[in-house]
Parts: sequence; structure tokens; C-alpha cells
Amino acid sequence: MTHVLYLGNFEPTHSTENHVAQALIANGHGLQVMQENDPRTFSVLAGPWPAALEDVEVILWTRTGWDWNRFYTGGERRAIADQRTMLRKARQAGIPVVGYHLDIWWGLGREHLVYDEPFFGVDLLVTADGGHDDKWGVLGINHHWMPPGISKAQAKLGKRNPEYVSDIAFVGSWQGGYHRESAHRYELVEFLQKNFADRCAFWPKPGQPAVRGKPLQDLYRSVKIAIGDSCFVGSGLANYWSDRIPETLGRGGLLLHPNVPGLEQYFHDGVDMLTWDAFDWSNLGDMIEAILSKENDGLRRQIANQGRANVLKHHTYEVRMEQLWDLMKNQGLL
Repeated sequence: MTHVLYLGNFEPTHSTENHVAQALIANGHGLQVMQENDPRTFSVLAGPWPAALEDVEVILWTRTGWDWNRFYTGGERRAIADQRTMLRKARQAGIPVVGYHLDIWWGLGREHLVYDEPFFGVDLLVTADGGHDDKWGVLGINHHWMPPGISKAQAKLGKRNPEYVSDIAFVGSWQGGYHRESAHRYELVEFLQKNFADRCAFWPKPGQPAVRGKPLQDLYRSVKIAIGDSCFVGSGLANYWSDRIPETLGRGGLLLHPNVPGLEQYFHDGVDMLTWDAFDWSNLGDMIEAILSKENDGLRRQIANQGRANVLKHHTYEVRMEQLWDLMKNQGLL
């Protein structure tokens, strides 16, 4: 057992941090959490540590893009200074600081943060952005790629709910607020609206929050297929995909997702999900029509069941945390 201090955003019930925290506890670790934007968090860690933190063996950190001038006494400059002091103190004490994040960092307007923020100066940085080894290496960042997962507690089958029933569902950002750099998302939404308007439901509905928890389990139980997408599909970028893959499959949904180099090592077309080449709208349309045909009812269930089994065995956060601990041991951090 390791005594872990986890810094992150624990306010949303279904945040990555809360799901990872549950996995750490399930794996037998001792856990303390500190809310990242609490003005006391980094000021405490930059000063003499209280007795409650004396047993900390690992600091795990998931960054959120807070407005530090709003949340932190002394503003952004003070927050950054305290974070750097925390990293230095932890290093002097022999306590590894590990960053864990599901986002992609290169190729978006925010990539300057990699150069600017203390978060990227941790001893080990683990992200789902696995297609930029050269860029991480140039900066001397000890980066390791891990694909996203799902909380084991969330990987449950829901109940059919008339509110969610449709042939096709798209769950995610679809109303124009997605990264402008990802042209595929905008074309995908337009294609579905134009060609399957009466059969495809988009979630969340305008003005409503994201669908999470049990409602999301019920949603995937109530639709025949879910259409997925990830940032930069079709660009040739390898080893980055959205957590919608394990989040959908783990809840028993049948997912159609565009091909991503590297994805085939973990998921298999026609076995545990379905894939198409990004921007090939004609092929996607044919695939949708074929898989929705009545004679493929059994095939849909078979693929969905195999996808869920794959995720439960290999792609839960409980598994990811086991992999992270093995990595830290291999690197001599534990």
C-alpha cells in the first residue's frame, strides 16, 4: 500500500479525479485529496507540511485550467511560484510527483502551456497524448502514454429508457464548441444531421449538462449504435483517442469510431467495436445502414458484449493505476 496525496478537481461527481481516486482506494492505497483551486492547497504545500502530510509517499496531480487570478491569493504568479516550490520540496524529500491527464496537449492553441506551467515539470507525466514522443523528448519531459479508461463502478449495463431510445446516438460536444483544429467533428455532426436526422439523437440536448453516471448507462442501453469521434482523427496522429471509447464500450454500447493509428492494438474492428476511415462519409453511411439492418441484431449484441468484456479486463482505471504503479517501480520512483 502507498500513501497517496492527490491534487485535482474533486467537485464534479464524475471527474477523472474522482474515478481515479476510487480506483486507488480499490487497489488498496491510502489516499488524501486536496482540491487544486483551493487557495490553501499550494500555499500549504509550498510551506512547512503539516503532520497530516508526513506519511505521503506519492503526489498524484491532475491539472485543471483554473483562472488563478480569481481563485488564488496573490493571483497567477503566486500560484505558479507555489507550485514550483512544491515540486522542489517534494523532490528534496524523495517524494515523486506524477502528473496524470486525459487531454491532448500538442497541436491545439493551448500547447504553450507545456512550456509555461509547473505541471509539466513533474517527475513523471502520464497522458493520453501518445503521438508526440519527439516533442516531449525535446523538452526533457519524462512522459509516458496511457490510453484512457473507465471507472469500474461506471462500467455497468443500464436499463432501456424511452427518453433515450433511438437508432443512432452521438454523445459529446456537437453544438459548435469543440476544438476548431478538429475539422472531423464538425463534418461528422453535419453528416449525421443531413443523412440520419430522423434516426440520430445528439446528447446533451441544448441547454442541458453532459449525460453522466446512470443516465449514460441507460442511454447506451437504449440506442442501437453510438457514433464516436476523437480530436485529430484523420490527421495521421497516432495513439490518441477520446475516453468515449472505454466509456461507451464499458457501458455495453456498440461504438462506431474513426480509425486511429495504434487503436488496433487494443480494440479490433468487427470484434469489439466498429471503425471507419475518417472523412470517408460514404463508407460510414453504408456501415450504419448495414449494422442497423434487422439481420444484424445478433451481431450488434455480440460486438457490444465483446467490447464490454475487453474494457472490463484491460481498460478500467483500476487497471490503469496498477499499470502506473508498475511504471513508477520500473523507473525507480517507488
